[in-house]
Amino acid sequence: MLCILREGKEYSWQYLVIQYRPSLLQANLNGITSKMSSLNGLSTYLGKPIFKKLFHLAEYSKLKPEEREMYNASLRNKWDAESIRSSQEELLKRGREKAVAEGRAEGETKGKAEVIKNLLCLNKFSISEIAELADVNVEFLKQIEHKGLKENKNKLPDERV
Repeated sequence: MLCILREGKEYSWQYLVIQYRPSLLQANLNGITSKMSSLNGLSTYLGKPIFKKLFHLAEYSKLKPEEREMYNASLRNKWDAESIRSSQEELLKRGREKAVAEGRAEGETKGKAEVIKNLLCLNKFSISEIAELADVNVEFLKQIEHKGLKENKNKLPDERV
């Protein structure tokens, strides 16, 4: 394992990456890269996420304070935009689910209303029998019956002879 010595302490690569010590990282960057170049199969190791993060931190540590603040502001803006986007997606998903549920309920209600109207037109069943057949309560059945009576009154007779 490659280690970095600083002020009598030994720091591992993981410690530098996890604890994010830009001063330690920048001060020892030349020593790190010279030791890494001596490794066989270096290209396979450099593709690993830990090294990508290390190189990113090394680049970040080289930034001037004003550049670093601009970079941090850019990251905050990116995270804010991502948060807003994910919130909007979640709200849209919930809205769609709610609309589908409402649509199904409305379709079911309309279907039952049609069955009730058809059964009422037959004049073969009592109100309680129709309610049981359509699996609805009597109040709902009476509402449908009342609506049907209003609709029939509003229809004009055909004037064709």
